[in-house]
Amino acid sequence: MLKRSLCLGSLFAVCAQFGSAQPERVSSVTLSEAVFTPQIIDMSADEIVNPGRGFFRWIYQETAPVLCKDRYSRYNWSVIETAKGVYDYSVLDKEADAAKAAGGTFGFGIRNVVSGTFLACPQYVTNEVDGWVSAKKTSWVPDWNSDTFLSRIEAFVNALGARYNRDPRIGYIEIRTYGNWGEWHLSGYEAPPSPMEQITEASIHRIIDAWVRAFPDKQLIMMSDHPEGLRYAMSLTNIRVPIGWRRDSWCNKHMHTLKKSIAWPLAEERWKTAPVTVESYGGSGHTSSLGLEQIREYHVSGIGNGNFGKKWEEFPAQDQQELLACAKASGFRYALRSLTITPGAKTGFTAQWVNYGVCPVYREWRVIYRLRDPGTDAVVWQQPSKIDLRSVLPAADSETKADAPVTVCDIFTMSEKILPGQYRLEIIVTDPSGYFAEPLALAIMGRTNDGAYVLGTAEITAK
Repeated sequence: MLKRSLCLGSLFAVCAQFGSAQPERVSSVTLSEAVFTPQIIDMSADEIVNPGRGFFRWIYQETAPVLCKDRYSRYNWSVIETAKGVYDYSVLDKEADAAKAAGGTFGFGIRNVVSGTFLACPQYVTNEVDGWVSAKKTSWVPDWNSDTFLSRIEAFVNALGARYNRDPRIGYIEIRTYGNWGEWHLSGYEAPPSPMEQITEASIHRIIDAWVRAFPDKQLIMMSDHPEGLRYAMSLTNIRVPIGWRRDSWCNKHMHTLKKSIAWPLAEERWKTAPVTVESYGGSGHTSSLGLEQIREYHVSGIGNGNFGKKWEEFPAQDQQELLACAKASGFRYALRSLTITPGAKTGFTAQWVNYGVCPVYREWRVIYRLRDPGTDAVVWQQPSKIDLRSVLPAADSETKADAPVTVCDIFTMSEKILPGQYRLEIIVTDPSGYFAEPLALAIMGRTNDGAYVLGTAEITAK
């Protein structure tokens, strides 16, 4: 069985060595030796809903009957910049507030060409930038290489960054400002009239760089249809937040064409540090049976709950079950498999963590142990673990499918103010930033009304 550990030696040997160490101040109480093994919640149980994973509300709709904490939408550039340098953020703030109220975050993208919509750019752009009208798609297309056009994109992105870079309501922002629907392709469009050319590599880099500069602290998501665009975004490593990627062909065989892209060697394992999100484009190409396979293969964290091409009740029962299984399988699914208490001058907590999902969580969550007096219900002691759940990758070994637990040893001094006796030992996972009021849900039994999990009874004894 594959094993991973954040400490050296066996479970007992590592923590036992701290018992003989000489602390600056030795407490007069300790926890008795004990082993706790929480009951794991099976995948057949109801969905475990958490922000940052599973189905998200897709452009004002939710097709599958699954609770969505996170929201997502995309807008034409002209909706936000109503005149040159004049910005209306009301639609973004409204959705961001709704996401916060639901216990999640809001992700969005901005597009400047939309098939069937004549003008998605602000009107002033057509006066300052050369462009052309696609007869096939009935939409105005800018000269992507125009310095004026690129400068206005940079000004717009800078304005967005000044407002939302540190806004906790915003979960991620997509880099969408090129191509039809902002998807970084112009499939079905005519070639631009001379002397205009297809977008150049320099222009591609300039657009991506604008987003990176404006949002150094925010999660960015790159569209995946342009090989050089995706390759360049994935190559940017000297940044604070790694860029994730998105594919809009989930449940379709076209999803797999990404593996032929020059960007795939860089994008293949990006899921370990940044999210992969997907969306179906519905219609005759939608095959629900492909969905679960793709969720696992590409380590998808978020799925658009919409654009399926039909209403939920129109799907056969088997398709419905397959789509619901996709939501369960996506994202992270953390479980505390065991906790061993080792008494001594300092008390050792040796925990084994398992992630039964397909990817890690991408923001910091704090694991806290605490003791509660069963008589008064008061918390008499609590301390954070050093575990970083972002480092706990999926549990299944690719060959044996066996658990691959991460073991972490925490060493605590028990307060001498705690009276000897029996206490409830709990674990709770909270957001250190304070944005999420509700603690993270784990795949173990015993959740209490305040979001903690009762592991069992622990005894405090006098040394």
